[in-house]
Order: sequence, then C-alpha cells, then structure tokens
Amino acid sequence: MDRRYDRPVTGAIDTHAHVQFPQFDEDRGPMLEECWRAGIEAMIVVGTDIPSSHAAVELATTDPRLFATAGVHPHDASDYDGQAEEALRTLAHERAIVALGEMGLDFYRNLSPRAAQEEALGRQLALAAEFELPVVIHTREAVAEATILLREWTAGLPEAFTRPYGVMHCYSGTVEQAHELVGLGFLVSIPATITYPRNDVLRHVAAAVPAESLVLETDSPYLPPQSRRGQRNDPRHTLDAAATVAEVRGQPQDEIVRITTSNARRLLRL
Repeated sequence: MDRRYDRPVTGAIDTHAHVQFPQFDEDRGPMLEECWRAGIEAMIVVGTDIPSSHAAVELATTDPRLFATAGVHPHDASDYDGQAEEALRTLAHERAIVALGEMGLDFYRNLSPRAAQEEALGRQLALAAEFELPVVIHTREAVAEATILLREWTAGLPEAFTRPYGVMHCYSGTVEQAHELVGLGFLVSIPATITYPRNDVLRHVAAAVPAESLVLETDSPYLPPQSRRGQRNDPRHTLDAAATVAEVRGQPQDEIVRITTSNARRLLRL
C-alpha cells in the first residue's frame, strides 16, 4: 500500500484517535465511513501500550487514510522495560508508523510513580531521536515538568531531525507555556473539549498560538464535544474543535481546517 499522502487538502485530520479500542469493535467500519463522509480526510490511530500499538498498526494497514503511532502511556510507565522498548523498536520500523507515543507525564492520577514516568518518557524520547520520528506528548498537571525534559531532548537532537519535533496532545497548559513549547519545536493540539463552557484557558490558547502551530484532535472515544457530553466520541468531532478554533480566532472554519491539516502533514511527514 502506498503510504504517501500528497493529495490536495480535502478535509480535517484527527491527529489523535484511539479507534482501535474495544469501544469501536461493534461498528468500527460504519463509524469510519461516517467520518470520511463528514469531512475527515485522515486520522492518526494512537497506541498507548504495546498491544494497542500493534492494533493501531494493524488497523492502519487497512486504509491509506489511517496512520499509526506506537508508545507507552505514562499510566503504564511502570511496565516500561527492556522488552517493551524492544517491541517499540520493532514497531518503529512499520511503514504505518508516523510517530512515537502516546508518552509523557501524568501527575493528576499518578497511576505510575513519577520517577517511572520520567524514565519511560526519557527512554522513548531517545528512541524517537534514533528513528527521527516525531513524538506525541501527554501531559496532565505536568506541563512544566515535561517542558524541562523536552527542552533537554530537543537540545541534543541531530540536525537531520527537523521541526516540528512533536505535538502536545490535548494541550492543558497556559498560553505562556504553549509559546515556550512552540519555541522548542512542538505543535499544540486542540481537542473538542475547547467547546466546554468553562474551558476558557484552552480557547485563549487557541486564539494566541500562531495558526501554523495548531493541529486538531478528538482523543476518541474520550472527550466528546459539549453537544455530546456523556457519549462516545469519534473523529467526526474534529470539526467541532475546528469550528470553535475558527470562532475564537475570527477566521473561517475552512481556513482553520486547511491550515491545521497542512500542519499535521508537516508534523507527521505525510
């Protein structure tokens, strides 16, 4: 299958969806067809551990509009060992893989000790540098701590590894932190939670960050837009995020879709 993705922009790219998860087992095919019809032109199927990363690759081989990532989520950092790293190394060679992650720091739930999270993140960042693959970074109540590690990582990257170096998934930091991360070579990903009435901080971020540093996502099946609170999310709702970003920036929605799709292609070398 030809993995080149060089067609003209025809829709939005959901840069972060877990459509390989069991929540979609009963209707995955029809759900994907609805997404394509709704105006989603591609989506990134994101792994959170070794089994889900294998599943992401397997699903991505079924459709040229699907791409995959492989990584170990901070919740599972305690399980990151030599065997997991070797599995990621093998997965990194897969043609469907466009990034490593989801990796990062989550100090909200602390399901793995902080030291284990930091070690797992550091080792996965080293692997990404080796393969010159961008990274998908998860942070929750840990943006400042992650920024320190990412600053150290970017300082040691080879010249052949060009920007952008990765994406801040479901961004949850401040405007000031976003500007710092953009300066380090990261894009900021805006989920459909930007539609939540109390999420003023994310709307401020979406308005303040340069459009060339924004991408869109859903984190499906989680984090549905306000109109679907309590229901399963799916990649169609990338467009809900696009609509709100367009509103806060005072730009047409189709322009936001065009810019963020171009940014996603640049990030993931599509």
